[in-house]
Amino acid sequence: MKRLFKTLILFAVLFSCLVASAQQTTILPLTSSDLFKAADNYQKGLYDKAFEDFKALSITGDANAIYGLGVCYYNGKGVTKDLSEAFKCFDKSYRWGNKSAAFILGKCYLYGYGTSKDFVKAEEYFTEATDQGNLEAKTLLSTITTERAAEIEKALANIEMVFVEGGTFQMGATPEQGSDAYDEEYPVHTVTVSSFYIGKTEVTQELWVAIMGYNQSYFKKGGNYPVESVSWNDIQEFLKKLNAITGKQYRLPTEAEWEYAARGGNKSQGYKYSGSNNIGDIAWYSDNSSRETTHLVATKAPNELGIYDMSGNVMEWCQDWYNSEYYSQSPSNNPQGASSGINRVLRGGSWDFIAKFSRVSYRDGQSSDNGINLNGFRLVLVP
Repeated sequence: MKRLFKTLILFAVLFSCLVASAQQTTILPLTSSDLFKAADNYQKGLYDKAFEDFKALSITGDANAIYGLGVCYYNGKGVTKDLSEAFKCFDKSYRWGNKSAAFILGKCYLYGYGTSKDFVKAEEYFTEATDQGNLEAKTLLSTITTERAAEIEKALANIEMVFVEGGTFQMGATPEQGSDAYDEEYPVHTVTVSSFYIGKTEVTQELWVAIMGYNQSYFKKGGNYPVESVSWNDIQEFLKKLNAITGKQYRLPTEAEWEYAARGGNKSQGYKYSGSNNIGDIAWYSDNSSRETTHLVATKAPNELGIYDMSGNVMEWCQDWYNSEYYSQSPSNNPQGASSGINRVLRGGSWDFIAKFSRVSYRDGQSSDNGINLNGFRLVLVP
């Protein structure tokens, strides 16, 4: 591996000597000998000097110097190893003209080095590197199917569903919701739902990537961070693939199922939020997330049924069409929502929302193709 990166650095140097970039912005005087000197220092083991040289040359916007800086971060030579910084350098180098970075970008996406795994992008970059004559890229290209199969097996094993025993509850702006309730949360009405299973957590980026092959989240953190930036339509494609793989019939919850589970089912203590009257105990929302990003699932307290993040973190899509007046005409037994509409239901609030939007009765609706970084979902499975 060490020899490979030395070779790639020298190749990058030769590339810079042969190809002049008309778009390059030079802040400091830059010659091919400057870059070669930096690469030579790296090859001689003078890593501290090489890192400083690449760093200084990177200021000029030279794609090959940025690549060399990435190699230092990748191997922890001359600087503390930092795969996230390495990935940023390789990505920038590629975008600024150094197409030889395709191979290492493929590895980053295949193995999750410094970024979320993305099998689609890994395949794209390995194909490009193979076309460049990189034999290792050709070999790794053939392993993507195997790697993805292993990722699917791992992700499916991590799905945890909570059994929600059917029952009857009061749906809508019940007294504990107070003056925060909106008109569309009325009238309060009696609803009965049958038993079902619901995801213990919101669907994670790990599961989404395993099934779909790519990560479209805005906050590409991978693992047990909730997937977001997914539309209702995107989720339907995900569910088709998930059900084909598992042979099960996962779906989105109905709005009634969602609220019943959020309230704690037949173990409900009548809380304003899902699991507590103190939102900070159970939710990531505007006041404790600095309105900056999502958080790992299941890091706040669960509700009465052991379900996490039904208040806050990401808004959760439901199966139903949204209708602000639906409660006045809703059937009492397993309501399925309006028969048609413009928007689909979203519930639960998010990392960017104030507390009142994370209440168990709060309703929202958005276009089914709206995939903003507030929106995620959780699974339901009927016994």
